[in-house]
Amino acid sequence: MNAAPSKRPRRRWWRLLGRAAAAALVLLLLVSAVAVIWGSRAWRSGLPRLEGAVSAPGLKAPATIDRDAIGVPAIRAASRLDAAYATGFVHAQDRFFQMDLLRRRAAGEIAEVLGPPVAWVDVAVRRHRFAARAERQWERAPVEERRLLEAYAAGVAAGLDDLGTPPFEHALLGVEPRPWRPADSYLVVFAMYLDLDDAEGWLDRGRGRIRSLLAEPLADFLLAAGEVDSAALDGSRFPEPPLPGTAPPGVRPEAESEAADAGMRDLEVAQRAASNALALGGSHTADGRALLAADVHLALGLPNIWYRLALHWPDGPDGERRLVGATLPGLPLVVVGSNGRLAWGVTNAYADTTDVVRLEPGNEPDSYLTSRGPQRWRRVVETVRVRGGRDREVEVIETSWGPLLDAGPEGDLLALRWDAHAPGAAGLDWRRLEEADDVSAGLAVAAAAAGPALNMLLADAAGAVGWTVAGRLESRASAEVPVDGAQLAPAAWNFLPPLRKPRLAPGPDGRLWSANHRHLSGEGLASLGDGGYSSGTRAAQLRDGLRALPSPAGEQDLLALMLDDRAWRLDRWQALLADTLAASDDPALAAAHRHVVDWGGRAAIDSVGYRLVRNFRRRIAIEVLDSLLGPVVAEDPGFPSGGVIPRHELPLWRVISERPEHLVPAGRESWEALFEGTARAAVDELSRGPQGLDGATWGRRNTVQLRHPLSQFLPPARRWLDLPPRQLPGDSFVPRVQHPTFGSSLRIVVAPGREERGLFHMPGGAGGHPATASYGAGHETWELGLPTPLLPGPAVHRIELIPDPAESPRPGAASGSDSNTPASAGAVSIN
Repeated sequence: MNAAPSKRPRRRWWRLLGRAAAAALVLLLLVSAVAVIWGSRAWRSGLPRLEGAVSAPGLKAPATIDRDAIGVPAIRAASRLDAAYATGFVHAQDRFFQMDLLRRRAAGEIAEVLGPPVAWVDVAVRRHRFAARAERQWERAPVEERRLLEAYAAGVAAGLDDLGTPPFEHALLGVEPRPWRPADSYLVVFAMYLDLDDAEGWLDRGRGRIRSLLAEPLADFLLAAGEVDSAALDGSRFPEPPLPGTAPPGVRPEAESEAADAGMRDLEVAQRAASNALALGGSHTADGRALLAADVHLALGLPNIWYRLALHWPDGPDGERRLVGATLPGLPLVVVGSNGRLAWGVTNAYADTTDVVRLEPGNEPDSYLTSRGPQRWRRVVETVRVRGGRDREVEVIETSWGPLLDAGPEGDLLALRWDAHAPGAAGLDWRRLEEADDVSAGLAVAAAAAGPALNMLLADAAGAVGWTVAGRLESRASAEVPVDGAQLAPAAWNFLPPLRKPRLAPGPDGRLWSANHRHLSGEGLASLGDGGYSSGTRAAQLRDGLRALPSPAGEQDLLALMLDDRAWRLDRWQALLADTLAASDDPALAAAHRHVVDWGGRAAIDSVGYRLVRNFRRRIAIEVLDSLLGPVVAEDPGFPSGGVIPRHELPLWRVISERPEHLVPAGRESWEALFEGTARAAVDELSRGPQGLDGATWGRRNTVQLRHPLSQFLPPARRWLDLPPRQLPGDSFVPRVQHPTFGSSLRIVVAPGREERGLFHMPGGAGGHPATASYGAGHETWELGLPTPLLPGPAVHRIELIPDPAESPRPGAASGSDSNTPASAGAVSIN
């Protein structure tokens, strides 16, 4: 009898809730309709021009821009400065938002357009004060460099002006594009420093924790300079350190199973950047020209970080200079490519470019001790503008060695001395490679160039090859980590002279390889230092493949080496897992044993066995390293052991193969118990998926989807902004480096002077606007690894840039009626 009255208010509540939901739905539909109308206009905003004549203020002579069927431009200009102008024009037309993000990344100004979610990025980067450093770089730049950047910036302004409306990203965000200034190109160089170097000193800080908390024999064992596979160019090998005689104190009682199960810690994911490069002397090719191959591995996204083009301008009374390869939007340079006489490619050198300096406070406020007495630090306040949020004041404390970092785990005051902070660090001497005619000249240019420390491989038309390290390198203050500031003098920068930079030029019989490994020993290695170079696995595989090539070799032979997905370094892990599974009578493990035996030995998309081996190794590596690191991991459970010990395969396999009882991880009765428990956990993890163990292929784990940076902020637009996901072969263990968010950002194979037979791959397409056909054009050939031409194809579209006597672009200066954007759409003022 009491039930009936209680139903009335419940029904009334549901009726009110239903009416409110209906009203909310109507309101949502109205808002959505407005958003669709506004969004469609914004979506069509900033379509690049494909045809017609453009009035180009600041251009000295007419220039043409031909685009092939997939949108790759070939620029013909009357001079190098006009070629820079036209490069700025196409960069602005296709990639201005990307350029804007690059300069904002270095300046710490991303939150000004993307809001609170990225404010922490700006706060972290402001301590480097790159905006001020870029201005100082511009003030000190040589005249030739200033003219090149001024011509480029004028071309950017003309290209942006000709769009008629803002780039679609700016339109969707409701942000007015900010003019491009010549000094902004230096910010792009600083953005690359942030990607390639250890901008926070984590490597030195991590090594310092290991040295301070572990016994010396154990620390030496974990931080050994040697590699599993020494692929040094000079053939050197380092002796393996002895196993530590005692277990570390204070080890964790259990393995970190939750993190391992969740896949949160993958020790093989590249921490900063990786790459491969090969050079083959002319005695191994059909026509005597040396061959160069470069495969630059970076984070993947849309549009791709590189922009491919070809540049032509007169070179002497009857000649022409042709420059072809990959440019970086924001710079008027070919970073990887060929000038017809010389070709060059790069890999990250992982040289030691930072010192972390421990400061001892002085007796006076805001002071610290040095070997020359107390010094005062300087305070600078920077304001981070946050769109739609509260602006943040960032106090930067600068010392004579560099900015103050966050305090260490014991409250230490730590300063960062980084080569990127030195005067001239962002100079563009790299441009002189365009004029170098042989390996000897290229080595001289590279050795004197500024920028991040990069291995540079060179190949010339006469058949010679060479290697050196580009970028300015300071002679490091001390091998101690961190360095004791009280024992240091506040000295000026002390850079390694170009003539002391290590280099190799073996001539036409030479074979050179580079894969982020150690290239030299002795004085050569001492001059570069250890910035976390790799274990040599990829390098050794490339070296062996290069030596096994048929003679004569060609472009497709080198491409095949870069696409090699054979996982021969995991063979021993496969054998260990197969033996472990074979010893069990568990039916589930027996089924897994079949997959492991038939694993194929490759990081192939259809291999369940490869994924099992990979999972098995990862789990063991986490547990063993965490146990060996003991007190370090106990103090910091998130300690980045894979980044601090990048060559951990050497100590890891040494322990696994010798199996000393005193180093059995805590919580395990024996090494065999570790192997069996880890194998079971690996099988259970893959069996839990919706397809079961038989469907748990490597491809399902290694699924790549290129995403536009705005897709995370505009989920409804993802279907237009992002490319479809695709399972791809490859892994960090193999030359074909591939991870769902990291991999080959370009592949190039070229013999200088024979560019018509050169090959090129790039994820994504030339275009940066999803409404253009060039947005994803060419991407499928990158996915499939198909040979595709380096040079642009036949012209499908042509733009003519016509000189204008005006000093700067004017709103509405574009002419012609063939633009994708109607002239009446209105121009965006960039004055």
